[in-house]
Amino acid sequence: MKAFVMVAELRSISGAAIELNHLQPNMTAKIKKIESHYHQELFIRNSKGVKLTRYGEKL
Repeated sequence: MKAFVMVAELRSISGAAIELNHLQPNMTAKIKKIESHYHQELFIRNSKGVKLTRYGEKL
């Protein structure tokens, strides 16, 4: 959940990876694992970063 919170706060998977000292592909995998666990997309990804979905905001 630390990864989820950091990505949500920074609105960036790459930024969260740097902040938590992880590789970006590993951070992406963590987020996908969390989304898989909840069976919901938590972030809308685009070229400028990420934005929480409605479900992501509730979480």
